[in-house]
Amino acid sequence: MNKPRSIPSLALLLTLALLTACGGKAPPPKPEVLSQADYYLSRGSQAYANGDWVTATEMFQKGLAVYRSIDLPEGMAMANLNLAQTSIMVGNLTAAERHLDLAQVTVAREKGLEEVGQRIVLGRAAVAARQGDAEQAQTLLATLLPNFKEDGRPEGGLKPIQLSALFDRTSLAVDGDDIDQAQLWMTRLNKAVDGDKPDDPRLLGRFDLLHGRLHLKQGEAETALADFALALEHYRGGLYRPGIAATLTEWSDAEVVLDRWQQARETLIRALRVRLWLLDRAGTIAVLERIAKIDTHLGHPEHVQEIQNWIEAIRNGDPAQWGPLRPEVIPP
Repeated sequence: MNKPRSIPSLALLLTLALLTACGGKAPPPKPEVLSQADYYLSRGSQAYANGDWVTATEMFQKGLAVYRSIDLPEGMAMANLNLAQTSIMVGNLTAAERHLDLAQVTVAREKGLEEVGQRIVLGRAAVAARQGDAEQAQTLLATLLPNFKEDGRPEGGLKPIQLSALFDRTSLAVDGDDIDQAQLWMTRLNKAVDGDKPDDPRLLGRFDLLHGRLHLKQGEAETALADFALALEHYRGGLYRPGIAATLTEWSDAEVVLDRWQQARETLIRALRVRLWLLDRAGTIAVLERIAKIDTHLGHPEHVQEIQNWIEAIRNGDPAQWGPLRPEVIPP
């Protein structure tokens, strides 16, 4: 997650001023209010990386309150941006849009927050994609993407925000119906990371997952499974639950294509356990719907009705009531 860059800058200015005034003596500790804000952001970022959206939201809200108490613009903008990203992960798009709007107000009012503004655009594109508006998401991402050469390589070096936008744009293309566009954007992504793959296991996992999804779309299920195995290895290495669940779900789709229905069901159960831990409403429903289709194919109508009941309960109920789901839906 993102931490306000103004905090280190402010600390550096204080240090230089105090060193000058004190003849080179060590500066005093960082002001308590800044240490408190750092703590909340650090705890929120750790919880976010661990898929603990409840704790992440709580910590980012506390951090936002601290930044507001000292009227620190970048801190307020980044806290709202982090809250928006967390809201997207849990599927609360209304909250995500509200926090993006609040961050935008700060960026529009203050100077020097251009990078935060770009991340707001990335967040708005993610919301549009979740809402099913691929065209709007593509339009937003286009403002962040570099120009590409004829061979697919980006012109000039890629900034981190541009790489994120390229991953998102490639994912939209793979989700779409135009196979030529999907191949075009995958080529651009390949060229962008050629010889310089990111060292973040989450990005490496997403890279292989995208390759697997494209191979599956092209009818190459066995190749897709090999890609998914690599993605799962990276996501497990990074202990990234959303990536693990997404990979297992795609893996099951490949197994269905290969007519391995029982293996696909077992893989989905593994994905379901992760989604339940995350309290991911949309992700849990998507997995349950796949299990219901498989149980229909396998001739287990009694399981299908129970799963449908749980889908309705999850769609409308409190996540705290999901506890009995696994033992009740999945027969021993």
